[in-house]
Amino acid sequence: MEIQKTISVAQCDFCGDSSNVWYKCRSCKVDACYDCKKKHGTEFNHSVYCSGSGDGWYCTTCMATQKSDDALPLYMAIRDLRNELKRFQDEFDRRRADAETRLRDQLDKGSQ
Repeated sequence: MEIQKTISVAQCDFCGDSSNVWYKCRSCKVDACYDCKKKHGTEFNHSVYCSGSGDGWYCTTCMATQKSDDALPLYMAIRDLRNELKRFQDEFDRRRADAETRLRDQLDKGSQ
């Protein structure tokens, strides 16, 4: 028995690859493969503490022209909060290490 099937295949609008096309610009709907998404766009996490389903990807053209949907400013706010948290954590780690080193030095002096 012969069966005919019609299959739709997404193709990367940048390199033409059709094997790993998983990203679509939320604004202009251009498709990108895994490799081209890094070169031709920006991916935003949907949460301050995690990423995954719900993340958004925007092509460089839409980012440069600020052509976007209503979600882009919210994704950018989450990105800014993630960066703020990283800076805070780095500063906290620096101060923690300094305090622990000073205490260790003080205890070493006291045991001599």
